[in-house]
Amino acid sequence: MAGDYAGHEGIHRERAPVRERVRWVAIAVLAFLALLGMSGILSSTVFTQASAVKWVACALPPAAAIGLLLTTRPMTAVAAVVVLLAPFADTRIKVVGLGVSPHTLLCGVGMLLAMVVADPPGSRQAGRRTALRTVLPAVPVLLLPAVLLGPGYALPHFAAMLALVLATGTVCLRACAVDPRAGVILATAMVATAVVQAGTALYELHTGHAVNIYGGAGVEGYGPGYFFTYDGTFRPSGTFSDPISLGNVLAVGLPMAFALATSRRLPTPLRVVNGAGAIVISLGLAVSLSRMSWIGAAAGAAVAVAVSAPGDRLRRLGWAAGAGAGLQAMILAMGGRPVVERLQSILDPTARTVSTAGGDMLRQRLWSASLRAFTEHPFFGIGMGRLSARLTSKVPGAGVFTHAHSTYLQYLAEAGLAGAAAVVAVLLAAAVDIWRGLRGSGRLSPVMCGAAGGLAAVTVSWLTDYVVRYPAVLACLAVLFALAAAEGTGRNPIREGGYP
Repeated sequence: MAGDYAGHEGIHRERAPVRERVRWVAIAVLAFLALLGMSGILSSTVFTQASAVKWVACALPPAAAIGLLLTTRPMTAVAAVVVLLAPFADTRIKVVGLGVSPHTLLCGVGMLLAMVVADPPGSRQAGRRTALRTVLPAVPVLLLPAVLLGPGYALPHFAAMLALVLATGTVCLRACAVDPRAGVILATAMVATAVVQAGTALYELHTGHAVNIYGGAGVEGYGPGYFFTYDGTFRPSGTFSDPISLGNVLAVGLPMAFALATSRRLPTPLRVVNGAGAIVISLGLAVSLSRMSWIGAAAGAAVAVAVSAPGDRLRRLGWAAGAGAGLQAMILAMGGRPVVERLQSILDPTARTVSTAGGDMLRQRLWSASLRAFTEHPFFGIGMGRLSARLTSKVPGAGVFTHAHSTYLQYLAEAGLAGAAAVVAVLLAAAVDIWRGLRGSGRLSPVMCGAAGGLAAVTVSWLTDYVVRYPAVLACLAVLFALAAAEGTGRNPIREGGYP
């Protein structure tokens, strides 16, 4: 056996110089492409019209690829950028007339890298199969009948969304498999991208304009309509399609930022960065005026505290109480009357004194109509993508692009019991994986505590919100579920060197 191992080791020694030469040739080629990109020659050749975004799209990828070839953790680096770009999964740039998302391109690079990157010496893969990995193959099977019952665009849309989830999750999972510290790095990237969205929302609130990443200072804010403005108050949305999507993503990021900031097992600078991130995310969440996202974030923070080890629980509870009081004062000072009124409307949203009571009454009628659609087609629903037209015809005041205003009711109406089973199975599998990760680390893993809080926020937010139809939101959620599955084998990241 020793002789066989020595023989393989000799083969690796002989191949190592070849790989080094290939690596440096690739670096030289990429450097040439980076120079072409920075000069503007590449963008003028590839695109029909030049812009700042297209210049960056040509200059940045070769430079980033050089960095990946020089780093000792290329898989983790790619996965971290995939996480950072998740909110931009909707963004398209035209390459030779074809619209492509930079997030999709990077996922492709990550998938290729995941197939060739080697496991580190001495690493071992846990034998237990994660719950999410067990459940995931059944999800498309359960949803397929509803997809086939839907309009013609339902099948390609479903396939694209499934591919997005699988690609994002695979890149993140592979990074965690080959690098024990990838979980903390990706969780911090998840917080960072939430901070970017919260900061963008605060900028939009200050200027009154929505950010246009294709150039210019911004575009006019959203037009009138209850779900996009609040009693005449502008509701920022970051780079997402609407403020509710922003609120949902920030509600997931806040418990993670809180768990990382209050962990004694992370370096102090990293804790400080995540603590500052939690403050910015809280402010962005407040100005989104998304009530269920507020409740989800609060529930997520409470769950992050509850699942912690006894020694960490009391400290996190103290931090939550102290920071919560300070944040409350900041939020009320920044948000003013709309935030106060929005908070007061949570207990009785349809009261006569609530200015948006009419919108919440409409929401109740949408819920009732969605339930009726489910009772008429209980097994496989009316078909994915068909509820909007039904609600428009059945509910007075419903807009053309309306929906059930509840993820659970949306899937019940459009996919029936089969679709509801798929949603519940994914949530329960994620909860099982998170619990295994917590148990494996002695409930000391800040990533798993944050993931538990994020899952709680998702479960609560979905009661009245339906934003998973957007690729940007789904990509962000795929990161959360990938982090849950990464430690769902029960491995101990602390013992494996996952925390400094």
